Amino acid sequence: MICKEYHTGSAFRFKKVRTWLTLWLLSLALLPLIISSTISYSQRVAAIQQQGIAKLTAIRDIKVNQIETWIDERNWDLNVISSDHEIRRIAEALDKVQRTVEDQQYIIVTRELLQRYVGQYSELFIVDAKDGKVILSTDKHYEGDSRKKDLCFTEPLQSESFFIKDIYFSKALKTPAMAFSIPIFDLRDDSRINAILVARVDVKKSIYRLLLDRTGMGKTGETLIVNKDGLALNELRWYENAPLNLVINAEPALLASQGHTGVIEINDYRGEEVLAAYKYVPKTGWGFVAKQDMTEVYAPVQAMLLNLLIVFALSTLVIVFCSFYIAGRIVTPILRMKDVSVRLQEGELSARNSIDSNDEFGFLAKAINEMAVSIESQIKVQNNSSQIIKALVVSDDLSDFSYILLKNLLAITDSSLAAFYLLSNDGETFEALTSIGADTHTLQSFDAECLEGEFWTDGYFASTVGKHGNKDTIGKYVKSQ
Repeated sequence: MICKEYHTGSAFRFKKVRTWLTLWLLSLALLPLIISSTISYSQRVAAIQQQGIAKLTAIRDIKVNQIETWIDERNWDLNVISSDHEIRRIAEALDKVQRTVEDQQYIIVTRELLQRYVGQYSELFIVDAKDGKVILSTDKHYEGDSRKKDLCFTEPLQSESFFIKDIYFSKALKTPAMAFSIPIFDLRDDSRINAILVARVDVKKSIYRLLLDRTGMGKTGETLIVNKDGLALNELRWYENAPLNLVINAEPALLASQGHTGVIEINDYRGEEVLAAYKYVPKTGWGFVAKQDMTEVYAPVQAMLLNLLIVFALSTLVIVFCSFYIAGRIVTPILRMKDVSVRLQEGELSARNSIDSNDEFGFLAKAINEMAVSIESQIKVQNNSSQIIKALVVSDDLSDFSYILLKNLLAITDSSLAAFYLLSNDGETFEALTSIGADTHTLQSFDAECLEGEFWTDGYFASTVGKHGNKDTIGKYVKSQ
């Protein structure tokens, strides 16, 4: 009962050997393919992500370095101008009510000197340190204007050093601008400030061009700068009129403006998922962000995934074909032997396996064939024995018995001649009692001492001769009671 239940359970799971063998072959082949493909995909995604991070980090660092270099150049320019001999004497000359020819010459030289820098700056002007009025400008329309409350005047006057005024909207230029200022010290007393040199810059013609260079950032990448309040200071790719109008609350911009540096995956001011590299610019207090949409960063992953799926599909088809082929090669001989076994079980004892190989399947097929031959032989012997026993049982006398026995023996041995001899009363000879295929009266008796050998009829040799040429001498010793 236990064996039967186990067989039933196995049949319930796999009704055919081909099925479970194919499934196992597919599993053994596909599992490593799936694992290797998954690992390869994960590694490739990580590599693409690292590549994107490295690219944005490099762009971020390069841009920040360019911004700082640009700021340093403005600082250097103003230091050079403010240290010039004529510039340091200009304030004194302008304060005089009665100007000498030399003073007039200083004014002309100073104005020419400032005009040389107009290509880099929209306007340069000098503010008197005493009353905050513009005493000399590259644009004469602004001479005499008061700058007493302007940060470009108050901050360097207080700090006695270079000052950067953050990006603001210039009414004069009607565009976003920056201003730089530096004290001009008295030529005879280095501790006394005579004036403040101010340079105003149109950022659209300077730093914005640097930020708008999006080389290596694809179709969605952009760079942006924000002040400490998160206010956008430059033009953006996805937002019109952004400078000084758009407050960016995205985390990278806020972290950068707070003095942090790093890389993060997060939603930007549009709500789009981006990869952002951010950094603090200490010289201006800006937060700088270089970012790119994740869809573009991972675009190579999509192409790789498509290629991977195609390779996986083709590999799967090859594996399935090979699995079915191998399973068929293994199962086909088994199914043939199964069919022969079923035929033998149903009584078709002549069923045999065809032996096509010398491997284990060939050996098993040969063993089944030999077993079938053995069974067939045993059954044949059993049937012959049964017929002989039946003849012994149904016979009424010795003549009937001998005739039926000879008839059965002829059929069993496939012979055409048979004779039954009976031991004489004196026990010295065997005398013919019954024969088939020969005349009983012509059969000669033979010596009882030779129980095996030939018998004769009318002096001629006689024997039982089968259809296939084999000779079988039939003798039977029957003791009479």
